[in-house]
Amino acid sequence: MHLRFGFLATAFALLVFSVNGCETTTSNTDADASNGSSSGDPAKDGGGGADGSSGGTDGESSDAPAGDSSTSCGDPTKKICDAFDQGTTIAAQWTPVANGGTVSIVAEGTSAPNALAITIDANSGGAVYLEKEFAYTTKVHCELDMKIVTMPSQGDLDIFSITTKTAQGDYYVYFAHNAAGYHFSEYSDNVDNKQTITAPPTGTWFHVVLDNDGTSATFTANGASATQTGLAMPAGTSRNLQIGAPFSQGTDTNSRVLYDNVVCTFGN
Repeated sequence: MHLRFGFLATAFALLVFSVNGCETTTSNTDADASNGSSSGDPAKDGGGGADGSSGGTDGESSDAPAGDSSTSCGDPTKKICDAFDQGTTIAAQWTPVANGGTVSIVAEGTSAPNALAITIDANSGGAVYLEKEFAYTTKVHCELDMKIVTMPSQGDLDIFSITTKTAQGDYYVYFAHNAAGYHFSEYSDNVDNKQTITAPPTGTWFHVVLDNDGTSATFTANGASATQTGLAMPAGTSRNLQIGAPFSQGTDTNSRVLYDNVVCTFGN
């Protein structure tokens, strides 16, 4: 069983900001993310790609601007866009959490120059991610580009999540990796409903799309999709976008994933 309660202890995360060349790190460790150069065209899903163009089905343009788009992306209470090219700092629209790893901006973007890098240490229970809170809504459409550099040799690791905050606890739809491979899952009341999804490539950028209307959710990575139907999602107080690794468990969770061109809309 994938026991996830109690891992979002944001208040206990020690956040230290530093600037070093093209990288800004938020961390409670001294470990720096590896910044080796990389290249490769991302696979496109439904016409989507590294430029952030829409690959979803709602007909909405989702061109990601270069950098902190809080003033140019649309209503900031419903939409967030970030290509992580705003310089050497994480945009103020995000809340960074670095408990057992590092959050950094590195010069490895699929749309030049930068990308977000999430690195998690080889420990149990690390949570390393960027979070953006939105008012509760049933409908979410998200697009972004991802590059998996390293996955754990053992243990569970979430690498993208939409969290619904409720009075009874947290509810999730999320993309993750474990010993059996990759899956798109729904989590509620300590029960995981997992749908296997074809493994995306390692070391190459690929496009990701999430469509969630409250009763079903489809996640597409590198053109391969998994769908959850009959969702048990309760009404909540908020829905939180979490880019990175909000949950991990195991004895060797060492990993590194890059993110770019995030465009997410919460509500109609």
